[in-house]
Amino acid sequence: MRFLKSLFVLLVPVMFAACGDDDSNNFIKGDGSTDIESSSSARLSSSSRKEVPPAVPCRTDSTDDCVYGTLVDERDGQVYKTLDIAGYTWMAENLNYAYLELFDDGDTGSVCFNHDPEYCEKYGRLYRWEAAMASCPSGWHVPDTLEWRDLVISAGTSRSVPKLRSSYDWAPDYHGTKNGTDDFGFTILPAGAYRDEYGGFEDVNSCAYYWTSVRYLGNPFERDQVNNVVFDYRSDLIVGYGPRTINMHSVRCVKD
Repeated sequence: MRFLKSLFVLLVPVMFAACGDDDSNNFIKGDGSTDIESSSSARLSSSSRKEVPPAVPCRTDSTDDCVYGTLVDERDGQVYKTLDIAGYTWMAENLNYAYLELFDDGDTGSVCFNHDPEYCEKYGRLYRWEAAMASCPSGWHVPDTLEWRDLVISAGTSRSVPKLRSSYDWAPDYHGTKNGTDDFGFTILPAGAYRDEYGGFEDVNSCAYYWTSVRYLGNPFERDQVNNVVFDYRSDLIVGYGPRTINMHSVRCVKD
């Protein structure tokens, strides 16, 4: 059985488990609590944050009228779709920059799921947190928890996650996970993760894990922990935390 983890509901601790293990459907909002800190210059206290503009649905199963921009990563020439949503410009695809610098423990900073290049081509790479923080193209950054929160709110309500998930590749599981509707072309993909404490690569086709720029400071014995966001069968945004040094998650970048 997987370990239960602490989760913030309005940044108040409750119990949380990994993808698919919790039925609480808790949507997480940031409130400027001192329990977290962010290395993102975009993070603001809730009292100073602007109202989130609603996103306009632009995609169905048969049509795609979303207005995409283009980001060319000058480091490797890869081209990404971008979207203006929630008052930000987001990458509409997972980052696939090959950060291969070795860390002190001998591990590389990014990998393909199951070390299979086809997964990188389809879902982007999985990153250690330190590598993720150094991997967004110049002028872009790893989002904080509040930027993820604004994204979901812009989709309509706090239970709008299915509208952001891709309309393909989500395999049914014991929770009944199924494809999203991808109403806005954001296309959250079930890329899985590498989670050392649970045995390595897992959850492809059933979960998406994304790093945030926010370190978890709630417990002095867990100062190596970083907040991540999880998209799965639930309709709410799930924010948990995990080790920044041994787990590897997907990355979406936001324009500075």
